[in-house]
Amino acid sequence: MAVGDFSLVLLGSRPWLMTPKARKIVRISPRMYSIDDPAIVRVIYGISSPLPKSRWYDAWGDPRIPNHNLFSARDHAVHGLMRRKVASMYSMSTIKSYEPYVDSCVALLLKRFDEFAASGETFDLQLWMQCYAFDVIGEITFGRRVGFMESGGNDIDGIMRALEDSNAFSTLSGVSAVLLPILFIIYGNPVRGIESYARKLQSENAEVDMKEKNDGETFLAKLQRLQKEAPEEYERFRLGTLTLTANVAAGSDTTSISLTSALYHLFTTSGVAKRMYEELDSLGFCSSLNEHITSDQAQQLPYLQMVIKEALRLHPAVGLPMWREVLGSGLDVDGTHFPPGVMSLSLGQHSTAA
Repeated sequence: MAVGDFSLVLLGSRPWLMTPKARKIVRISPRMYSIDDPAIVRVIYGISSPLPKSRWYDAWGDPRIPNHNLFSARDHAVHGLMRRKVASMYSMSTIKSYEPYVDSCVALLLKRFDEFAASGETFDLQLWMQCYAFDVIGEITFGRRVGFMESGGNDIDGIMRALEDSNAFSTLSGVSAVLLPILFIIYGNPVRGIESYARKLQSENAEVDMKEKNDGETFLAKLQRLQKEAPEEYERFRLGTLTLTANVAAGSDTTSISLTSALYHLFTTSGVAKRMYEELDSLGFCSSLNEHITSDQAQQLPYLQMVIKEALRLHPAVGLPMWREVLGSGLDVDGTHFPPGVMSLSLGQHSTAA
C-alpha cells in the first residue's frame, strides 16, 4: 500500500510514477483510502454491502431533510423503499421501450452534424452531446424534446449552468461542511434551480395524452400512475419531483461525458474507427440497417461494446469518491485490514486495469 501525494494520486497528473501494486490501495488522508480493485465493487457498493454511506452523501441532498433523495439517503431501510418504488422505471426492458424517443433525437443530431459538415463550421462536441442528452432526457421523461438542439446549442433557462453550479457546490461541500457559507455566497442554492426547472417541465407536460404517442410510456406518465396507486409514499418521499429532478440532473451530463469520450477516443486512436466500420460490414449491418442501430443490434457488435467500455474506463462520467464507512469488525481487502472507526473507502471510478 502506498501513502499518496494528493497532486500525484488523486489528480492523476503523474500516475506512471506508481507501480501497479502500489496503486491498488492508496491512503489519501489519515483515515481515508482509495481502492483500485474492480473485484471489490460489490463489497463496497453492492445492495447487501456492510459499508454504509458516509456523511459525504449529505452534500448531495437538502441538509434540512433527512434522506432527501435516493442518492443521498443513508438509511438502508428508507433507501430500499424509495428504490423499490422507482426501480422498474430503470429496468432494461423499460429503457429499451424508450428507443423511439432516442431515435428521434439521434435523427436531429445527425442533421445538425450534416449542417456543420456542409458549412465547415467547427463545433464543441461535448456541448452538442449535452444538448442531445438533455433532449433525450426530455423525451423519455416528459414526452417531448426540451429544444436544446433546435436552439443551436443555447443554454435554455440556464439549466446547464445551474447543473454545473450544483455539481461544484455539492462536490466542494462534500469535502468540508465548513465551506457551506462561502459556497452559498458563490452559488446560492443551485439545487433549487434544477428542481424548479423539473417542476416547470412537469407542469407544462402534465396534460399530455400519452396514448396519442406510439412510443413507450414516459417517466412522467409512470409517476402519475404511481401517485394514484401509492399517494402516501409518493408524497412522503417526494417521488415525483425527486425522480424527475434526478433524471435532469444525473442523466444529461453523465451521458454527454460518456458519448464525448467514446467519440473522441474512437477517432483519435489509430485504427479503431476503421476496425469498427469493418465489424459493421462483416456482420452485414451496413446493408440491413435503414437508419439507426437498435439496442439489440448493438449488443451483437463485440468490438463496439469494447470501444464503449474502454471509453468509460479511460474517462468515467463520475469522478467523485462516493465514500463508504467501515463499521463493525472492520473489512479485509487484498490482505489489508481496515479497522472500524471514522474511515472512508472509495473505489476509483477510473480503473488502471485495461
